[in-house]
Amino acid sequence: MSGFAVLPLVAVLSIAGEAPTPSPLRPQSIRLQYAVDLGLRASETFRILFDALAAHRAIVLIVARPCDFGRREACLLHQVVTAGGYRFLRVNVRDDPPYVRLAALIAHELQHALEATQAGLTDADSFERFFAAHGYICEEAHVQRCYETAQSLVMQARVVKELSREDARRR
Repeated sequence: MSGFAVLPLVAVLSIAGEAPTPSPLRPQSIRLQYAVDLGLRASETFRILFDALAAHRAIVLIVARPCDFGRREACLLHQVVTAGGYRFLRVNVRDDPPYVRLAALIAHELQHALEATQAGLTDADSFERFFAAHGYICEEAHVQRCYETAQSLVMQARVVKELSREDARRR
């Protein structure tokens, strides 16, 4: 055996004084990971959101959990934790839709996470003020206040279109 040591890439980068940049997305199930991978591989819009969140040092935990007692398929929780120079946000999403729909729902919420990060939102009150001024109320039937922004709907539709084209090419 030769005298060479094999070091993990993280160790080499740390030795060189450059810490690796963490991924801005942290899906918490295999289905969510697959949907994120699909979005990154086949959707330019999804990659734009990914890169923008990384540039803003945001990390989004994506959890397979219902929103508003199951009344919504996905939502961005209205709080941000800041630690180590990063802003941590959480998205809840049902993980049972087909993968194209799931990736589009995630992209929709990533746009909201980007809006929150760019605006410097930190708590429920700042979220409420920002989205009341820059969005509109989804439906009054929700137990929790629900706001929507036009840009999140645009991003969701773009991802569906891009992934549907990808689906069509594979057939």
